[in-house]
Amino acid sequence: MKEEESSVALFSVPRSSKARKRDGDGAAEKSVNPTNKRVAEKDAASLDLVNELGIPSGKFGWCVSCRASANLYCKHTRHPVCSFECKQRHIKLLEEASAVHDDVSTPSTTAGTGQLLEEPHSRDALLVFNKLCQLLQSKDLDGKLDNVYDVRKVLLGLDLIHSCLENPGSTFINRREFVQVIRDSLCSALLKFAVSSEHKIFSRTVSIFYCLFLHFREHLKQTISVFIDNFFLRILDSGNSEYDYKYSILEFFDRLSENADHVLEIFANYDCDIG
Repeated sequence: MKEEESSVALFSVPRSSKARKRDGDGAAEKSVNPTNKRVAEKDAASLDLVNELGIPSGKFGWCVSCRASANLYCKHTRHPVCSFECKQRHIKLLEEASAVHDDVSTPSTTAGTGQLLEEPHSRDALLVFNKLCQLLQSKDLDGKLDNVYDVRKVLLGLDLIHSCLENPGSTFINRREFVQVIRDSLCSALLKFAVSSEHKIFSRTVSIFYCLFLHFREHLKQTISVFIDNFFLRILDSGNSEYDYKYSILEFFDRLSENADHVLEIFANYDCDIG
């Protein structure tokens, strides 16, 4: 009799600590899950996502090239695109960036010392700075900037370059490679933006030019002469120039006049220069 009681007690103890689900509860759960899934998908599809241009999101977000709705994606880069043309344009930009990296990563000698530019931070700084200057030289930025996206891109590039040149240090000033990039790429872009109809772009261009005069005037004598004679002085003399443009130029000369040596250098090099 005792054995029967013990056996009954053992069988009454559940083998698992988890409660067993009844068949009815499992069927009810299975019947609810598809409905919840459809509701979640419907709510996700009803979300109205727009980018900075007010364009709604596509199936894969927005195009990496033109920022339009992207219902396609590139199989090579796995990036969203809106058309075959944007895919080709994006792949071309990636190839150009890779080519620039290969050109810059090759060792080059520094001026005066004859040493190789082998420091990793120097190569990285040169690569980033050169890419920023090439960004401002893009053909898409030629002419009048009617697109808000292009204006923001130019302002971002100018702000980043200004942050690099505001406190360049010996890495920028004493390296021939950086001076060469400034002379070949940056100065041509600044000449283009010096006649921009956007005052914000013109103001940042003047700020960058002040940094160039402050730290690189020994290497950019002709460029500084072109800026002062053909742009700054002509804008100040013109009666059709806007007040904001003249104020930016006067502020530039005011900052230069804080140092008497700068005023003497301007007079000696750009006023009474006979060479």
